[in-house]
Amino acid sequence: MPAPPWAESPACKVLARECGDLLVRALALVAHGRDTLLGLRVLATTLTWVGLLVYAQVPTLVTDGQTRTLLAEAGDPGQLPGLRDASASSRRALNGAWENWLAQQFAETVKDLYSTQEPADIDMREFLHACTPYSLSGGSQTTKERSPEIYASWREHHAAFAAAGYTLEDMLAASMGNKPQRWFDAVGRHCGFVGPRRGQPSRFRSEVSLLPTLILAGVSEADGASIPMAEWLERLISRFGVVFGPHPVARVMADRAPEEDLEHNRDLLSEMLASVGLARRYSDGLTEILNLSALWRRSK
Repeated sequence: MPAPPWAESPACKVLARECGDLLVRALALVAHGRDTLLGLRVLATTLTWVGLLVYAQVPTLVTDGQTRTLLAEAGDPGQLPGLRDASASSRRALNGAWENWLAQQFAETVKDLYSTQEPADIDMREFLHACTPYSLSGGSQTTKERSPEIYASWREHHAAFAAAGYTLEDMLAASMGNKPQRWFDAVGRHCGFVGPRRGQPSRFRSEVSLLPTLILAGVSEADGASIPMAEWLERLISRFGVVFGPHPVARVMADRAPEEDLEHNRDLLSEMLASVGLARRYSDGLTEILNLSALWRRSK
C-alpha cells in the first residue's frame, strides 16, 4: 500500500520510519511469538498507539519541524500532582497544534483554488459563506451569517488566505463538536495511553495494557535479551517524544513538572514493568528492560 501523505513530508520521515519499524516488531511477535493470541493483542494495541502518535506529532512536525513532548504518568492517578498537571497540559497542547495544522491545510487549499492570487475581501467572504459546513452529530450549527464576522476578526491580523484557513477551521470545529479531541481521549483510554478512565483532567498515562507496546517502541533489532532502562527511555524520547522521567525536554515544557516528581515517576514505571515480568530491578538501583522480541520468541 502507498504511504500516507504525511509520511512523505521531509519533516515526518523519521517518525514514519520509526512507526514502521515498530509495527514490524509487533508483527514479528505474531509470526514468531510463543502465543499468537497475545501477539495479536499487542499488535492491535500498537496499531492504535501509532495512530495516536501520528495525531500528536505530525501537526507540530509539519508546521514547526519539532517533536512534541508527551509527558506520561506511570503511577496511580493523581499520585504525583505536579506531574499530573504537567502531563495534562501537554495533552491539552495537542488541541491547538491540531487546529493550527488544519487551518494551514485549509489556507493552502484556498490558495490553490485562487491560483495563489489573493482575492478581494468581499469575494473571500462570499466564498466562505458558501462553504459553511452542516452540523454533525454532537456539534453545533455555525450559521452562514457568522462566517463574515469570523473572517473579519482573523483578517485583522492575518493575510487573506491564512484568515480564510482559520475561519474554515473554526466553522468545522463548531460543526464537529470538537470530535478530534474526543476521539483522541476515547481511543487513548482504550489502549492505555490516556487516563484516567474516570475523572479529570485527561492526561498521558501508561496503563499495564500499553507496556508491551512501549517495550517494543524502545528496543532495536540489534539488541540482546535486555537493555538498560536509561537507554530504553532515551529511545522513547528521541523516536516518539514520550517522556517518563528527568530529561532536558521535560525541563523546558511550558508547564514543567517538579524534578522530584519526574524521578519518582520513572521509578514507578520501573516498578510496574518489573511487577509484570517485563523488567529486572537490581539492588544498586539499576533496571534492565527485557526485550520482548527475544523473551517471547518461540524456540526453534
